[in-house]
Amino acid sequence: MKYLLSLMLLTFFFTISSNSQVRYFVQAQGNLSLLAKMKNKGEYVNPLLSSPNITYIHTSTSFDKRVGTGVKGGASIPISSKLSIDAMVNVDWVNYRQKNNYEMWGNTETQHTYTQATYNNAGQTFRQNMLTGVSFVFGGDVTFIPNPDMEYKDKDGNTSLITAGINGSLNYKLLPKTKIGLGVGASTLLFAQTFRERIIISGGEMSGNEAYTTIEKDKSKDGFNKLIFWGNLSIEQQLTNKMSVIGGFVQQFNTLYKQYSVVDMKGDKARMRYLSLGLRYYLN
Repeated sequence: MKYLLSLMLLTFFFTISSNSQVRYFVQAQGNLSLLAKMKNKGEYVNPLLSSPNITYIHTSTSFDKRVGTGVKGGASIPISSKLSIDAMVNVDWVNYRQKNNYEMWGNTETQHTYTQATYNNAGQTFRQNMLTGVSFVFGGDVTFIPNPDMEYKDKDGNTSLITAGINGSLNYKLLPKTKIGLGVGASTLLFAQTFRERIIISGGEMSGNEAYTTIEKDKSKDGFNKLIFWGNLSIEQQLTNKMSVIGGFVQQFNTLYKQYSVVDMKGDKARMRYLSLGLRYYLN
């Protein structure tokens, strides 16, 4: 990925340096995340239990909107009186909170199980340790107790991502001071932080009889796709000869998360989506 980005950047700078009509710019913007709701279904068979032991899982996921920011730098290259190309490098910081509701039910040889709960976690839409060990077959054996020392209370599901990449767009001058654009881009994930809920069972999962939840800060990027492809729509309104205001909409093409659930969940996949509004300043 680094070599691909370097090659594209070299091509970009070579192209714009040979055009005397190029206008260079810097841009600062804010964004508002708008991830779509998801519904998923799955089935799980525990290999440690005898048949029948199938568990059915239904999940419903929503995403709270959060504000973020970003910066861009690049060049606007005219190709006709109406058309131009913008070539840019960008760094974006986006935020959201993932909220999951799930139902799990099934039968073993000795009992019927049913669970309905809320689980706010990025990527994982249900408590996966509900499927194994004593936490799978509660049967009154595990009692949840309050955790008075929870450091990040009410932050579960909060997620921040920082990406850097390149973006190109084809723009059309709709009015003398108004342009609309359609573009594509590729970014790499530089930083990820999310707050995850974890269930702690005293004495270990196979021997404890009390459990509590805690919220932990997770800065691992392992659960996220590190290479992101996306498209964008934009509208630019000129304010002065050197300044304009730009609104945009960005939609990720590939999925936000890697598939790392113990269950192959069928249904919707999370993709980053956000609105942006910013100011562009032309340097020449």
